[in-house]
Amino acid sequence: MRAKLCAFLLLFSITSLANEPDYIVRMGTEIEWAPYHLSTDKGSDGLSVRAFACIMARINQPFTISKLPWKRAQVMTKTGELDGFFSASHSKQRDQYAVQSKVFLPQRRSLYLLKSQLNQPVNTYTADYVKQHLTTGARQGSNALNSLRKHGFQINITTRDTAALLKVLLHHRIDAILENGLVFLQTIEQSGHTQEEFLEIPLEEHPMGAYFSKAFLAKHPTFLQDFNQQVNACTLLQQEQNFASVNISSKKNEH
Repeated sequence: MRAKLCAFLLLFSITSLANEPDYIVRMGTEIEWAPYHLSTDKGSDGLSVRAFACIMARINQPFTISKLPWKRAQVMTKTGELDGFFSASHSKQRDQYAVQSKVFLPQRRSLYLLKSQLNQPVNTYTADYVKQHLTTGARQGSNALNSLRKHGFQINITTRDTAALLKVLLHHRIDAILENGLVFLQTIEQSGHTQEEFLEIPLEEHPMGAYFSKAFLAKHPTFLQDFNQQVNACTLLQQEQNFASVNISSKKNEH
């Protein structure tokens, strides 16, 4: 079945309609990227969705979310089928057709290896060692994949999502994967594994925001400024809590 037919659409209702714009912003997100993006019976949820909804509510801006394969969400923004996508870190490739908002979501990327497969002392395994001696993988269309390419890592496998990426690591088809730390922790817990089974090598920090297409911003020239002005009220960058342990299925505060 075509992914578009499987997309979940969620329209956030804004209670204050006095200054509500006469257009709806069409956004694309990952189908599932816990704890940032989740699919529920009622539609989209997760840390990123709540932060984004908080910002849009503060500017009285209705929007929809189409849940799609991550690479497709970006392509559809480029072609004008969507107005933007999130959660996304900065990249020059995305800058060609879209503009990133002020960032409001934390992200630390690390390399993860199975401890059971290590054959050298643990302190041997640095990012440089992985680059020179081991095979790696990342999600398709992700900046993690772009980072591996940029820094010269040997990439053997790309997958559609983090769950599939974990499987190829567990089956020893690659030696290491590069992934967002919160996402990886959530994924291994859901698969019945523990953090102690893996060696983590921190690689880089890249906070995330939303990207809006240049075509959309040309039609609505004040939108991005209005959006960015409300980011500080909804940002998660200063939060100290362990987001991976948050019960995001509970009833949310719409701010």
